Amino acid sequence: MLSTIFKWYRKDFVNYSRLHGLPNAENAVEYIRSIAPDSLARELSQAADYEVIYRDYDWSLNAAG
Repeated sequence: MLSTIFKWYRKDFVNYSRLHGLPNAENAVEYIRSIAPDSLARELSQAADYEVIYRDYDWSLNAAG
């Protein structure tokens, strides 16, 4: 389950990945895999069948602080 931010700003994550030479970052899971610690990256690589589910954004976080 991913934050909706990954859906809203997909192009920004892809562009960042390309700019910094991160491999295969054409979607949120690939982006996360490219920056994840080795153990999580391996787990994501082994998951052949997955469905990306986006959580609703918690707008109350904007009021905190």
